[in-house]
Amino acid sequence: MPNVNATRSNWEYTWHGTPVLIEEQAAAAVNDLATVVNAVSGTLMFLALRVARSDEWKGQGHASAADWLAWKVGISVAEASRQLGTAKKAKDLPKTKD
Repeated sequence: MPNVNATRSNWEYTWHGTPVLIEEQAAAAVNDLATVVNAVSGTLMFLALRVARSDEWKGQGHASAADWLAWKVGISVAEASRQLGTAKKAKDLPKTKD
């Protein structure tokens, strides 16, 4: 298992004392992972809107679709509501129309 050692100016990731990633590699990995996170987040937002409109969330003890999404994803109800609202608005934007 890698060890993470904090220094004053940076983080060093090691495996038995050997650096695992140089700074440039770590930056590239963060870049790649951020792209994946953004793609997944956008997809999740639109799928959650579809669930909200279909009432699939009902009958599970949740007060609203936003409450259900917050529970599923681990975010606040306010954030879930914001995401559902954004997905509703995005549908009407020229870039996202079929």
